[in-house]
Amino acid sequence: KLTITAFIAYAISRAVEQFPLINSTLDQDDIIIKKHVNLGLAVSVDQAVMVPVIKNAQSLTILDIAREIPTLSKSTKFLRPSLCQ
Repeated sequence: KLTITAFIAYAISRAVEQFPLINSTLDQDDIIIKKHVNLGLAVSVDQAVMVPVIKNAQSLTILDIAREIPTLSKSTKFLRPSLCQ
């Protein structure tokens, strides 16, 4: 099922490819541009928020992302977040 979340996640993954500095880190004086787009989505679990990750989102189609979102969301809700982190 195509949802607005899937469209937004897809658009973000493509925008990050076009603007790679968004997906970079700073290591002292060096900018390290990441090759892969790993996209986190917030999921409400009990009284917490967990962030499952769609790995390599840059290589997925919008249909792949749309299939991945509910799978990640459901599997995340079965996990128990630790308050010690």
